This record gives sequence, structure tokens and C-alpha cells, in this order.
Amino acid sequence: MVVEEDATWPESAESTRVATVFRASGGKVTAALRLPDLKAALELAYICREMAATE
Repeated sequence: MVVEEDATWPESAESTRVATVFRASGGKVTAALRLPDLKAALELAYICREMAATE
């Protein structure tokens, strides 16, 4: 699953657009990795899906 969001941090007044790849199993999020943009997140999600299909 990939989610794009505008995130903020305490040290910055401006928001930053980021994308996070989530892995879920058994109804729970088991991993999350934030990437700098949607394209990078979608590419990683595709690679992970393809790798999982070979198991």
C-alpha cells in the first residue's frame, strides 16, 4: 500500500510532500518506509510485490 501525504515536522513551518510504502499482514501494519516522492514509493512497492510473488 502506498500513501502520499503532506507531512510537517516540529522544526519546520512548511509541509513537505512525501509518500510512504506500508506492508500489512494479519490485519496489522508490519512495516513502513517513507520516501521523498510518490514515484519512488510506487517503484519500491512494485519491486516488493514482484519479489513476494517469487516466494
